[in-house]
Amino acid sequence: MSETELLQRWQTRMAVGRMAYEAGYYTQAIRHFRLALELLESGELSHSLKARTLTGLAKSLAAIGKYAEAEIMIHQALNIDEEDIDGVAERAEDFHQLSLLCWRSGRDTESLDYARKAFELTNKAGSDAPDELKAKLLKHLAVLAEQSGNTRETERYLNQAIEFIVMSPQLGKNS
Repeated sequence: MSETELLQRWQTRMAVGRMAYEAGYYTQAIRHFRLALELLESGELSHSLKARTLTGLAKSLAAIGKYAEAEIMIHQALNIDEEDIDGVAERAEDFHQLSLLCWRSGRDTESLDYARKAFELTNKAGSDAPDELKAKLLKHLAVLAEQSGNTRETERYLNQAIEFIVMSPQLGKNS
């Protein structure tokens, strides 16, 4: 199979995996992300594609409660993304997913640390980081602050999120 053909097949598996995830069909998403991963392991495609595949797989695994397996995958993606000096936005997404995993498994302190790291990286990435990621992080930080009983921090993060969403050309008012 040619490199172009391999890339097209990987892109198709990733697109179907993302659609299945968005529709709530997590088991099917897992299947397609695993098939995408197999395609990468059989060819000579970019190493950074593997990180995106692992992140998609990890999100899907976490959605069905397989946090430990998902966390391993996120760490693998993070290790790949750390090799890419320009992959700041990708690292921010990895830390965001790691933060969510920790939060879902009741590890709020770790979740907060990872969320702060992700937020720092989104700021560093500037326009390379999607506005949706920054908005999600601000909302997640607000939830973490609320859970710890810090109403002042909660309000600060929520106000930042609202202001950011309203000012963003990428986001709608329902974000």
